[in-house]
Amino acid sequence: AAAVAEFGRRQAAAEARLSSVLDDIRDPDPCTSILAAFARGDTQRAGLLITAIIARVRAGNSKRETALMLSLLVCAKQNAKIFAQIPSVVDTLVLLLRRPTPQSLKSRGNTNLIMLACALLWHALQHEDRWPADLVEAFLEDALGECTWTTRPETQLLVRNIETAFSSAPAPIPAPAPAP
Repeated sequence: AAAVAEFGRRQAAAEARLSSVLDDIRDPDPCTSILAAFARGDTQRAGLLITAIIARVRAGNSKRETALMLSLLVCAKQNAKIFAQIPSVVDTLVLLLRRPTPQSLKSRGNTNLIMLACALLWHALQHEDRWPADLVEAFLEDALGECTWTTRPETQLLVRNIETAFSSAPAPIPAPAPAP
């Protein structure tokens, strides 16, 4: 519970920093700005742009938000490392998987945002050996609770990859120690 509270505090601080960046996403193709910032080594700027786009999409459900979602998917397809190497981006995406309640999932926008988070996390982490513990916790919370995203067909690439963490062989039984 303390880890979730700390996670929430980090997200609140990050969202407060986004207000200055939200106006910068007027670019018709923000993916170009994200890729350019990452190529310059400005991961903070790239992360702020991505999290600002996610905050903007979360706030509304218009054609512009749909275009922003598609832009993030294109960006992940072109360079998934951006999403994996910036912790604030992974934290934001995992938070999207933790927050939904059955009531908020009734809107198409939130469902689309959850699908976006799953797709981006899969692209970002598919080649990683170690996945964030917060993601596994979010998976377990949902799988053992409301199943708002773990049972959806659209999320199965991510779900199947997370499930591989639990498909380990049983530990060998140690041989008994010789009697003295």
